[in-house]
Amino acid sequence: MAMLDGRWMHGVLAALVPLGLTAGQPGPSGSPAREKPPVVLFPAFHFTKLQATVRDQTTAPGCPRSGTFQDWFRNDRPSRFSQICRDRLLTLRYRDDPSLPMPGRFAEQPGVTVEIMKYGRTDSAP
Repeated sequence: MAMLDGRWMHGVLAALVPLGLTAGQPGPSGSPAREKPPVVLFPAFHFTKLQATVRDQTTAPGCPRSGTFQDWFRNDRPSRFSQICRDRLLTLRYRDDPSLPMPGRFAEQPGVTVEIMKYGRTDSAP
């Protein structure tokens, strides 16, 4: 159960769980259904703070090629990276290659390294 703008959101997880239940099961014609990439949920996303280090990126041409930025819910710190640039650089790449294990199919953008700030520390979230 999550709270958004003072309202409780019931059933969000219940609505998302069925998305993965049919992966790999026979489709209506009897052929195997194509496996879909998983839905990635970040619990308490508004408490998660990301630190991105960018070095010679070419993914987003209109964005700075190098630098650092922090991204989190209601971040009010100024940055050379606009919200659009941050979103483009934080978007994971996906390889649709069934020979790879699922974790191996996802990667950060070239030239971008992302860390969760204070990961594993007791003061990382209230």
